[in-house]
Amino acid sequence: IVLMAQGDSASILASFEALPAEDKNVLCEEMAVTGCKNQQYRCDASASGREGPSLLIYYAPALMQKVGAVDAGGALEVLAEVYRQARDLW
Repeated sequence: IVLMAQGDSASILASFEALPAEDKNVLCEEMAVTGCKNQQYRCDASASGREGPSLLIYYAPALMQKVGAVDAGGALEVLAEVYRQARDLW
């Protein structure tokens, strides 16, 4: 998320930590999906049993750079909701 934002890392991280647990979990789980069948990161126990593709939110970096510079928490909440809705569609 910090790499996508390409801005004030401390603000992005502080906003991430201030998110509700549900939003943090969605962002962590969705961004940890590798896209390779039966592959998961060694430290990621939460993705086990997940079905469906990895999701690439193409304009997430633009969202984090433009909106995140003004309202990092709001941008993160929107991104979490986009992931939730995309996963529900799947």
